Amino acid sequence: MVACFTAHAGVMVGGTRFVFHENSKVLSIPIRNPDAQNYLIKSRVLLPQLWIKGSSAALANDFFIITPPLFRLDAGKENIIRIIRGPNSLPTDRESLFEFSVAAIPSVKEKPNSVSLAIRSRYKLFYRPENLSGDVKSAWSALRWRQQGSEIIASNPGPWFVTLATLEVNGTSVDAPGMIPPFGEMTYVACQSAAVCHIRWQSLDDYGQLTPFAAANLSR
Repeated sequence: MVACFTAHAGVMVGGTRFVFHENSKVLSIPIRNPDAQNYLIKSRVLLPQLWIKGSSAALANDFFIITPPLFRLDAGKENIIRIIRGPNSLPTDRESLFEFSVAAIPSVKEKPNSVSLAIRSRYKLFYRPENLSGDVKSAWSALRWRQQGSEIIASNPGPWFVTLATLEVNGTSVDAPGMIPPFGEMTYVACQSAAVCHIRWQSLDDYGQLTPFAAANLSR
């Protein structure tokens, strides 16, 4: 697979989201420095505080180990960050979500009244068990919608996380529609007065690409 590098400060990370398959021993992520200065790279795997309410920023060392966690990446050079499975088990009937965090700290000569800032990027890291029921490629189109008062509720019947990149209700976009967990739901306040709610949505696939639109109509 050819890595799709994403810019991160002056550093480029080989991907936009990452999937660790159950049968894999290690996930290798290339990181490149096309810049003219050196960087100190610090990477961690965390619990997914950005995407799951109530989750903390705690390290996920019981589940994943990163090597090397801290290294210097010189100008024009490339390295590999490896994520290795930890000792603790994870659910086998659904995906689990983690956060892959990368901080790039510029290595520059100190100047009077100057400050060097670390730029941090966070990526979704999915742990995917083997032999899950269904097809991950069509998980986004299998969402089920229902109306409850002024709210519409999206249910995810599958074992995969579904990231909604676009959600439109009667032609109006919903800001930050979020991600629906396996066998979970997400509620949106929309379509308060309309007799029919026309819903269109798009998701992101494993490579961060947009899926086609899917649609549903809800009648009061």
